Amino acid sequence: AGGLRRSEALWHACWRPLLSAFCTLCLQLPYPNCSYALHVLQQLMLSPALPRSEKDAGPGESKEDVAAFWQRCIDDVMVPFMKHLAQKQWDPSIHPRFAVQFRQRALNLMVKVFLQRLTVLLDVKEFHVTLVGVIDTIQQYILLGKGTTLGEMALEALKNLLLVMHSTGAFSPETNPTGRELCNLAWAHIEPVCPGLRETLFPPKVDNKKKPSSEEPAQRKAVDEEAHEEELKSSAEGTKSGEKAD
Repeated sequence: AGGLRRSEALWHACWRPLLSAFCTLCLQLPYPNCSYALHVLQQLMLSPALPRSEKDAGPGESKEDVAAFWQRCIDDVMVPFMKHLAQKQWDPSIHPRFAVQFRQRALNLMVKVFLQRLTVLLDVKEFHVTLVGVIDTIQQYILLGKGTTLGEMALEALKNLLLVMHSTGAFSPETNPTGRELCNLAWAHIEPVCPGLRETLFPPKVDNKKKPSSEEPAQRKAVDEEAHEEELKSSAEGTKSGEKAD
């Protein structure tokens, strides 16, 4: 409990103001300074100096403290930042391509942080809230960039997220006690925006073993009888040809 309180105090006193400040710079600075602010934000979020697992926790901190830290990074920093970025009004003098690339970089960062810390985040009690927040944010960009490279990139990011969660067993009740509930919750949010995506990524298994039909024995018998008749006919014709030759 002491470690959790220290971790929470450090978050509010240091990390949240620092990360939020760079998010604000990304939103308010003109080009190209906002691009540099995003670069620094990326360096901070992906820094090896930040705890990635219980092994990297500070004195008195536990795995739960590390998980809570990354949940706050996503819930309190990245998701709000991405929602504000979707509404950002760009300077008309800036080429539209820059706005698309900037949003793509930011979205990639959020998804990358989420997936790199997935193993730790799964232990968080309110992980389903974080998952829904990330999925809804990605889908906001799918709709925002519909018919453009931004929409395509956001859709690929969503596919990658789902495939990684599936492969790590996050959606499996065998490896994660809440896996089935997470899976149902995720698809409940995805299907209204991306119908058919589930069947595309995870097509239902088809049993390729052909079950014997009740008609097959009768059909096989008919084919055998026909072949036998042809054989007798050929034999008879051969006998007649031999008699004529004599």
